[in-house]
Amino acid sequence: KSSRKKIPLFIDDMNEHLKEEEEGIPELLRANFTHEEEQVVVGKIIKAEGLGGTRRFLPTLLEAMDKWAKPSFKEIFLASIPPPIQKLLYDYYIPDYNDYVCPKRDAPTLSEKPKIVKVKCCKLPFCCNCVV
Repeated sequence: KSSRKKIPLFIDDMNEHLKEEEEGIPELLRANFTHEEEQVVVGKIIKAEGLGGTRRFLPTLLEAMDKWAKPSFKEIFLASIPPPIQKLLYDYYIPDYNDYVCPKRDAPTLSEKPKIVKVKCCKLPFCCNCVV
């Protein structure tokens, strides 16, 4: 089989697997940790990953939440993100993800070569593009 036929099957299998984890793990976390304890861990992850890490994982995480999380969970999660990271997320990370990452990710399943555009600026007074 060609990649164009195999990849959608793989995606379906992976989505089913991830759905099980996305439904079970948050429930286990809520049953065993307070919201404050969770926020400490989230803060450590953001600090350890830096801006480059948040650029890589936040858009993907939000896309996954659209498929599996309750809208109220996503709203609470977004509200917990520090405002400077939210600005980068909406003005730079998500547009870059949609215009640069997704076309490369989806290329094997497309019938035509995707148009890939790199988002050049995060719209901050200082540009983080060369840093993240």
